[in-house]
Amino acid sequence: MKYLTQPTFEWQAGFNKSIGRPAVDDLTGLFNIDENAQRVTVANRALQPEFHKKYQTRLAYYFGSRSPGQATLSFSQVNSRNFVQQFDASYEQYSQITGFVNPEFDTFTFRTRLNSLEVQRYRNMDVAYNQTLGFLEDPYLRGINVSTNYSRSYANQRRTNVAPHRVSMRLGWNYRKFNIFAAGIWADQKPESATY
Repeated sequence: MKYLTQPTFEWQAGFNKSIGRPAVDDLTGLFNIDENAQRVTVANRALQPEFHKKYQTRLAYYFGSRSPGQATLSFSQVNSRNFVQQFDASYEQYSQITGFVNPEFDTFTFRTRLNSLEVQRYRNMDVAYNQTLGFLEDPYLRGINVSTNYSRSYANQRRTNVAPHRVSMRLGWNYRKFNIFAAGIWADQKPESATY
């Protein structure tokens, strides 16, 4: 759903459902042994599909005229069932769950993917700005464009690779057929596994 309150101001809202299938490697991958890290990575044939419901809304203000660009504020929430998470377990824990027995690996950590039994809730807020600085008088400077984005993410359960804070910036310049830019991303610490 989209609603224009003014020619330069827009509000959007949306909802969708989706199903996420497990990756083939997570279902039938190799039994991967890392001697240095003392870790065994194992596939899980019993993984079930994920079920997602996503709610989102977005406010946008558009700059027109000689300096096109936009400033946006967006919020989203995703509720997931059967969410596939990466877990680390000791040899004893893994043996109890799967019946795997091999004393050679009693000092190893076992890494695999499992479906979470709890509903996973992920929330995100994005604040973004991008604009071409066409209002500058000098024709060489009018091609400067800047953009920045800040993301704040929350999850009700520990999730792999979810950074609570993330900032990205880009500075570019173009003149006729010449174009150059520099960009950077900073992300807060993020967990590698769903286990503590």
